[in-house]
Amino acid sequence: MRRTTRPGPATYTVVLAPGELPVASWHLPEHGWDAVAAVEEHAHDFPILAYFDKGTGVLRSGQQVWHIEEGDLFVVAPGDVMGRMVPEELAGAQGWGTFFTA
Repeated sequence: MRRTTRPGPATYTVVLAPGELPVASWHLPEHGWDAVAAVEEHAHDFPILAYFDKGTGVLRSGQQVWHIEEGDLFVVAPGDVMGRMVPEELAGAQGWGTFFTA
């Protein structure tokens, strides 16, 4: 994943290696939510599906604060600004994330 620099929140893009599939999944919180520092406000240039199958937490998108519950599915459109992610607020949330590159 590569961060682009321009005014406003960082935007992340995925640069595929030759032969790499344009779809990837990861188990949450293994995407870095358990890191020491918070993940700052950011966006992606690809769509994401995030499904939470266990626990609870808080997810921010734009000015909206979402309270995560088991069974929630979030669709994040390319360019949507994700709010600051605080590890303590996501400590109990588990699930799967899938992203689709262009």
